[in-house]
Amino acid sequence: MNMRFAKLSSLKAANTSSLIVVATLALIVGAMVLRVAFDSDLAPPPSVGSLLDPEFSLVDQNGRTFTDASFEGKPRLLTFGYTSCPDICPTTLSALAENITELGKNAGKLQWIFITVDPKHDTPARLKAYLAAFSPRIVGLTGSPGRVSATLDKYRVFRASTPKPDGTYSIDHTSTVFLISPDGHLRNTIKESELGTRAALTKIKRLISS
Repeated sequence: MNMRFAKLSSLKAANTSSLIVVATLALIVGAMVLRVAFDSDLAPPPSVGSLLDPEFSLVDQNGRTFTDASFEGKPRLLTFGYTSCPDICPTTLSALAENITELGKNAGKLQWIFITVDPKHDTPARLKAYLAAFSPRIVGLTGSPGRVSATLDKYRVFRASTPKPDGTYSIDHTSTVFLISPDGHLRNTIKESELGTRAALTKIKRLISS
């Protein structure tokens, strides 16, 4: 009898292990599918000097239409993320808010833009509440998933969604800040490792004077 129970226990353990493996594979496949859905071309990031002046129409955190014409010929700083981002997005926005304070009046010579990579959840109201914790100068942009995706593709922004066991998901995305001149060319970038440094502020000042 004991041998019989031992065999049954072994079979049960084996079945449980198989189910765990199947579930894990399902999550991996799901992540790959979502990655393709978010970034079908997996295009390389733009290089400095590239023309990044696409036509688009999104909505800001106040519910107003914001298009490429809204840049008004100013240089712009573009960053990408989402309000549920646990680490890099708040770190980036905090560093940029500090730069805005350091620049004083000169900060107004630059367009500070945050484009969501999660339009399904980041409504204008949600963006407004989120960005209020950083700086009133930062304009948050969202819109329909189709329009946001098209805009991100034009800027060659990487994003890939990974599902979590609790039914939520995280989004890996471009963390580099784009510094774009008034004529729409990528003049420089701020890498994640440069956030909050004097080097980053120097790059922003050069963009403003361009």
